Amino acid sequence: MLNDPIVLVVVEALNAEKIPFLVAGSLSSNVYGVPRSTRGADFVIELGSASVTSLRTHLPAHFHLDPRIQFESVTATLRNIIRVEGSTFRVELFRLRLRRPAQRHRAPEGIA
Repeated sequence: MLNDPIVLVVVEALNAEKIPFLVAGSLSSNVYGVPRSTRGADFVIELGSASVTSLRTHLPAHFHLDPRIQFESVTATLRNIIRVEGSTFRVELFRLRLRRPAQRHRAPEGIA
C-alpha cells in the first residue's frame, strides 16, 4: 500500500515542498498493525508557514486538491482532500494541531 502510485505522488509533493508529514489511518495500520483494505490514505501534515495549495505544482493534472478546508468532526481537526480522476482512492491531509498543555481545572470551593 505504501508503494501505491497515488501515495507515492503525494509523498513526493510533500517532500518537494518540505512539508513534514506522517502516515496515519489504515495505511499505517497495514505497515505496523493488522492489514486491512482501504480506499484512501491519511496524512498528518505540519504546514507551518507553507500553503497546502503549493502542492498543486507537484501533482499531476488528474489529481484534484480541494483548497477548501474541511472540519473533521471525529478528530476535531482541519483537513484537505485530494481526489484522483478515475479512482475512488482519495488522500486526506489532516492539519497538525498543536494543543496547549492541559490546564488543571479546580472544582469550585465547597465541592469535593
